Amino acid sequence: MSGLSEPKANFALRHVENSQDAIVATDLNFIITAWNPAAEQIYGWTAQEALGQALALIRATPPFDEVEITLNAAIPDYEVIWTEGKWFGTVVQQHRDGRHLIINSAVTLMRDVQGQAVELVGVNREVTAQVKTEQELVRRSHQLLVANSFLENVIEQSPIGLVVFDPTGLCVRLNRTLCTIIGVGNPENIVGRYNFRQDAPLFGPEVREIAEQAFKGEYVTIPSREFDLTHLEGLFGSSLGRLTLGIKFFPIMDEAGSLQNVVALIEDMTEQRNLTNQLLQAQKMEMVGALAGGLAHDFNNMLTVLLLTSTSLRLKLQGLNGEQAESLSELAELESLGKQASDLISRLLIFTRQKIEQTQLVSWDTVLSKTATLLRRAVNENIRLEIVPTPPGLPPVKVDLSELQQVLLNLVVNARDALEEISESPDPAWQPAIRLEVFSRQFEKVPESGFYAAEDGWAGYIVLAGAERGLGATPPPRLPGGVYLACRVSDNGVGIPPKKLAQIFEPLFTTKEVGKGTGLGLAICYAVARDNGGWLQVESRPQSGARFTLYLLKASSEEVSQPVLPPSAPAQWLIPPSKEQPVRQPTAVLAEDEAGLRRVVSRVLEREGWRVLAAQDGQEALEIYRTRSGEIDLVMTDTVMPRLGGPGLVKELMALNPDLPIILMSGYVENSLELASFAPLLQSGQIRFIGKPFRMEALIEMLREVKINK
Repeated sequence: MSGLSEPKANFALRHVENSQDAIVATDLNFIITAWNPAAEQIYGWTAQEALGQALALIRATPPFDEVEITLNAAIPDYEVIWTEGKWFGTVVQQHRDGRHLIINSAVTLMRDVQGQAVELVGVNREVTAQVKTEQELVRRSHQLLVANSFLENVIEQSPIGLVVFDPTGLCVRLNRTLCTIIGVGNPENIVGRYNFRQDAPLFGPEVREIAEQAFKGEYVTIPSREFDLTHLEGLFGSSLGRLTLGIKFFPIMDEAGSLQNVVALIEDMTEQRNLTNQLLQAQKMEMVGALAGGLAHDFNNMLTVLLLTSTSLRLKLQGLNGEQAESLSELAELESLGKQASDLISRLLIFTRQKIEQTQLVSWDTVLSKTATLLRRAVNENIRLEIVPTPPGLPPVKVDLSELQQVLLNLVVNARDALEEISESPDPAWQPAIRLEVFSRQFEKVPESGFYAAEDGWAGYIVLAGAERGLGATPPPRLPGGVYLACRVSDNGVGIPPKKLAQIFEPLFTTKEVGKGTGLGLAICYAVARDNGGWLQVESRPQSGARFTLYLLKASSEEVSQPVLPPSAPAQWLIPPSKEQPVRQPTAVLAEDEAGLRRVVSRVLEREGWRVLAAQDGQEALEIYRTRSGEIDLVMTDTVMPRLGGPGLVKELMALNPDLPIILMSGYVENSLELASFAPLLQSGQIRFIGKPFRMEALIEMLREVKINK
């Protein structure tokens, strides 16, 4: 993923490093850039040997056997990849020892944020034995129909769906796997009754038209793609909804060359397709994170200057009359805009996953009590918002409270917007309503990501978001089973089209008209679930509404035993500092590379009675402290600076004076792993963290706390 740092470029591949499918990435010159452990096992080349080699390393060379020739493909169709951005098919490749491998391959053309192609990523599954078995099944299908018990078990237990038609199209045989795919509970409901060429099409009219070639004696392969099987409910009573299937039709001829049967092999490739989609989703989230993080540092510096300066001017103008007093409302509006911009940057930074961990143990009662007023203000008066009381004895969760509140707000606002799209309802008694409820649910195994068919005609989609529980944690390959706390937001609006269920969590995707949606709301919900070891579920039915559910794993017994810090009392920051002069005026070193921000923060410090020694970077601040350590009571430092950044400065200062109070400022933590080493000092309060852009009241409150503790 060209243009990104190595940790970010490999982010998506780390999510599949334990996959049994080979993940192989190349640049646009087909030079291998990524090679996961499964690729080592399948192809026999280690990552060290493969990286930097041309993709021809695994290209098959002649001679090809009869089965491989019928595949009629030695390499992916790159013309399709360049034009459509993706390709699914079967190719013949080669093991290190020379063996030919038959591979089901899903190749995706990756693009950067400007839409430029940057690399190719293939998700490859070896199906050599499986394809050989398919060919053998086709060749001997007439023997299977005569009741060979061994091959009967092969058919029934095969993961590939099989159905046999007579020359007229009448179904004469199908296996258990195909029954599951098409929703047939009893094979007798279709064998001898369903005619593929005359009755309602199983997989759509297009497939039936192509399959006619098999009834004329030709082999037919339909590349894997997504099929909507919901129409089969009318034929057989149920279906699995939307599945990605690969279908092959083979004619069975007698010795005289007459058609005896047509065999169809149907492979469910939904899981492989979902893996590819997760890879793409992870890359999109990383792109947004990289973009947000790159802009945040400079933008937050400017916002901090704007907020501090406007607040300072407003305080000076308070109590005045005339035109100066009229400026108060203009300054208040300026502050409001600055705060809105600050909130937007904070939401974007959720995607970066590079921030100081601020999780705490909270009960759902606390979450709802702190959020209810905000939610009710976000909903119009004509919409009924029902917040169901939490069940007694509900276990707590360990989560970033502000992020969880953001998720609830986003889900409620999303439901509100869906309801506002309804101009009038055919039911005169209908009233727009939103319901928020919390419950717990035990999972022995977390469901797989992807589409599923819910009850009563509802369509569902699950997006697994990984599971990091702390700074620098490596995500496990699967979320653990156990008790999950669920928060569900439901509405009775028009619902979501099934085709869009998988898209709504993508960053910048929105169905709203221009100016009414950022495309970040549900993507932020995804990111918060990811960062807190949870997952998301959406279910919808046309004209019935939608319900979104966030699942978070309950706090462990060790976490539950930890005390929860009570919220601090409101700061009396508007009270001017005491006129009584202390015995010695306190002195602070301020390290900040942005000159405008350095000046405005210095003025706030001086207003609070501090003498300020300003430094342009961490190295200058360290030199000031070494020469004047006896008179310095506080060091306030930015995190990202030239020469010596904040984390490096803190380490040097702690070595010189372990008791020195320090305030860290940052709007974007570029090296969160380095800051994680200061976690005990952050928790004890010796090191304080203030996020840019910060408001004057937050800074003043922190400065007064330092004075009191000194």
